Amino acid sequence: MKIILSVGLKRMALPVTPKEFGYKTANKIDVVEVIGIGETSIPGNKKLKSTSINQFFPKQKYPFAYYENGFVEPMEYVDLLEQWENDGAVVLVEADGFKKIQMHISNFDYKVQDGSGDVYYSLSFLEAVASQLTKVGEITKPIDSVRIEKTVEVVEYVVKSGDTLSRIAKKLTGDSGNWKKIASENSINDPRLLQVGTKLVIT
Repeated sequence: MKIILSVGLKRMALPVTPKEFGYKTANKIDVVEVIGIGETSIPGNKKLKSTSINQFFPKQKYPFAYYENGFVEPMEYVDLLEQWENDGAVVLVEADGFKKIQMHISNFDYKVQDGSGDVYYSLSFLEAVASQLTKVGEITKPIDSVRIEKTVEVVEYVVKSGDTLSRIAKKLTGDSGNWKKIASENSINDPRLLQVGTKLVIT
């Protein structure tokens, strides 16, 4: 079995194929609790396919190795894979007996573990699927997606001496910038007039 990895015009034929190769896939199932009914499952979309390859890049010409365009030094393979990983490149994975799949490199580790100079590696891939996403800060939201509302935790907090809305927001939500949301939810027009003993409702 031959495995070919390519990005644009750059092509890499793995010199030593793994003992086994395949893809892993699964469905995403959400479990929600419905009042009066109990737990129920909601089938979602399929999870991204994934695969991994554990093998080595030979330092010398072995009779069982495959060289598409002549012998290549191990670190040349390593350098190219690291470049693709760092660039977030979409890698076309071609394996005999399987459909071609576009994937991202999700993890790449390598080491020299004996005196042969061979470079042993572990290479993991995750399916690359084009999608329409809009990224706001650290939150990525799908465009025109259907949202499933989940239970919102409500916290009551009594203002203490020395408290400010930003300190309260940092303490209870982890982000001091949420003070505006707290002010809005509690109809506080001027945060500077926050009084000790005031009960705040924070979601």
